[in-house]
Amino acid sequence: PYDYELTTEEFFGGYRYTFPTADRDTIWRPFVALGASVIRAHIDTPTFPPFNDDASALAGYAQLGMTWDVGERLRLGLTGRSLFGTNDLDIGTPTGESSADVDYESVAFTVGYLL
Repeated sequence: PYDYELTTEEFFGGYRYTFPTADRDTIWRPFVALGASVIRAHIDTPTFPPFNDDASALAGYAQLGMTWDVGERLRLGLTGRSLFGTNDLDIGTPTGESSADVDYESVAFTVGYLL
């Protein structure tokens, strides 16, 4: 049994749509976002000789959320995000090649300040 270390980096871009509300004075602002991500994975193993490999994959993401205006410039938010389609991430291992799936779901609390 080896102690593998897998790290990932993500670069993404997309479109965010904030839904208009009937009341212009409302403090709640729901939104949805869609886009694409590039995931880069790096694996390190403590085998002898030491082994490492890199791989990249293109994936999609979807995001839903809500922001709340708590002041003239301050906003708090809650966001749910899902990354999907990374099952073509092929990484080499000391015993051959392996396919990795690094899809994920996350929930984040955000704080924003308007300049």
